Amino acid sequence: MVMGQMEMISCRSGNISKKKIPNIEFISPNAFDKCEMNPFGYQWFHMDEDRRYIFDQNIQNVTDRVFNEYIKKEVEKRSLDISDVILCGFSQGGMISMAVGLLFAYWNYFIH
Repeated sequence: MVMGQMEMISCRSGNISKKKIPNIEFISPNAFDKCEMNPFGYQWFHMDEDRRYIFDQNIQNVTDRVFNEYIKKEVEKRSLDISDVILCGFSQGGMISMAVGLLFAYWNYFIH
């Protein structure tokens, strides 16, 4: 299962991947919040006017929420092992994918 904000993947790419890897599934969730700068889009976190991206408590909360409210539910719903999940994204989706992956590795290594 591939999860992330992947607007750029075309149906053709998905069909080709499906032939090569028959059990693959692409899930492209919207971010939780409406985008303040683009009312037609979504954002995972507020964008600072200076575009300073700091891993603060807000980003930690979004990362926890993505993992607990979305990824874990999708994994359980599909009876997958968490190691079968590939996270990817574009822009903020890429940042959150990386943060979730790094934090999951940390949680898994140090906490379990």
